[in-house]
Amino acid sequence: ESGNELFAVSGRIVNPTSEEQKIPDIQAELRDAKGQLVYGWTITPPQRTLEARGSIEFNAAEVNVPRNALRLTISF
Repeated sequence: ESGNELFAVSGRIVNPTSEEQKIPDIQAELRDAKGQLVYGWTITPPQRTLEARGSIEFNAAEVNVPRNALRLTISF
């Protein structure tokens, strides 16, 4: 065992439209109790386009994120 802590994120991207859509990089941010950014990273989506009315799951993991991180924000 390495002693490192693993922070895992998973989610689903949904295309509710009737047209294929491009999927940009996903921005992940961790904030502390005061709302200050303490860690951020980019998640590459598993594919770059999503068919009409389709959905896809994404997964990512980071090691050694700051222990004072309390809130996760995901955006495009």
